Amino acid sequence: MKLTKKRERKMTYRLNLKPKEHDKLISYIRLKDLEIEDINLKNKIMNPTTITESESKKTAMQKATKKRSENAKLKIENAINIMKMTFPKHKKISYYAIAKEANVAIQTIQKYISLDTLKKLQDEHNSNK
Repeated sequence: MKLTKKRERKMTYRLNLKPKEHDKLISYIRLKDLEIEDINLKNKIMNPTTITESESKKTAMQKATKKRSENAKLKIENAINIMKMTFPKHKKISYYAIAKEANVAIQTIQKYISLDTLKKLQDEHNSNK
């Protein structure tokens, strides 16, 4: 049986620091009077490269966010319609009940349905049955 060496992967780590955070890091290094012997590492810390997002990436992120929002709104609408038809009168239509039926977070429900709208839904629900 032949033993083979495992190849080590070269990992690249990137710190996503805001300018203020980078300045704090530099101040800390200077305050502690840390000596960084590796010249490459020292240059990377002292002269960071800025990372910019491409326009296509921004556009893709915006499209994805819009699609997720539309999906959430659709789920909420469907859940409300189902609840109007099937919910017993004695049960209260609440953020929690809608979230459970729509399978979305309560915060999402609160984002798209105001308290006034929720009260109107509840009043409609009580008057219809």
